[in-house]
Amino acid sequence: MKKNPGNLTILSLHDSLKDRLYYKADLSVSLDVRHPHSEPAVFMTKEYVLILCLKGSASFVFNMGKKVVLHEKCLIFLMPNTFWELADITPDAEFYVCCLSQNFFSQLHFHTRFHFNAKHIETPVLRLTGNNLQTCKQYFALMYSLASVPPSQLQDHIILDLLQSFFNYFTNCYKTQTSATKPQSSFKRSDQLFSYFYKLTKQYALQEHSIRFYAQKMGITEHNLSNAVKRATQKTPKEWLDMRILHRSKILLMDVSKSVSQISEELHFATPSHFGFFFKKNTGITPKQFRKNMFAETSSIETHE
Repeated sequence: MKKNPGNLTILSLHDSLKDRLYYKADLSVSLDVRHPHSEPAVFMTKEYVLILCLKGSASFVFNMGKKVVLHEKCLIFLMPNTFWELADITPDAEFYVCCLSQNFFSQLHFHTRFHFNAKHIETPVLRLTGNNLQTCKQYFALMYSLASVPPSQLQDHIILDLLQSFFNYFTNCYKTQTSATKPQSSFKRSDQLFSYFYKLTKQYALQEHSIRFYAQKMGITEHNLSNAVKRATQKTPKEWLDMRILHRSKILLMDVSKSVSQISEELHFATPSHFGFFFKKNTGITPKQFRKNMFAETSSIETHE
């Protein structure tokens, strides 16, 4: 793989896996992922992804912000349109990986509401022990086996039922883990305020770049919002908002039909220069350099496959 100045490899994790089984365009499963890249890379997940680390470890940077280490006997869940930088990986690392399309995921029905609060955003890794580890490995093995069967309407239902069971099991394990580390009653007001703020950034970040807007929406002062977010996440509201805007910027820059000026306007920056300054401040490179690096690296990957 040729190394570029920005050291960026932007691609779907689903597309990068080798020796995997596909079930239509909705599910891929690999039970033998070993050190998938020889250098740090950035993935954009287009789908829901579950990664189970069986051996070794790997460190990631979540949406160019928080660093997360995936150790042996740990499971991590990635949402669609998430940037994950593979910062480091041990030579002996081995993983099971399952990629699930948004179409398939939307058909699942959960016994409890499927969502993650501020604690999951800060700690997205599930530690597995004993029977939980073996059960997760068995789920992966079953999905791998079912993915090898020719598609049919009945097979769709069988796979969806298995996935639904797996996600319910996964969310229950995660709830148990968070309850063990901190009682539910101690989910403080700062955590609640951050969760609300985080939801608002998902809805308004592309149009509203002012912290005052979010504080007014929440009915609190900017000072109180800042204090609550810092207590819950050790980051400022501005850092979370910038991370959200930067995340969307990278996704839009992958669409070559849009110019940088058009993207700047879509993100509600005053001028393309303001957008360029914001992007370079947070990444070290300009939007045009990011786009150039992205396609130079993607072409290199396709050449070597």
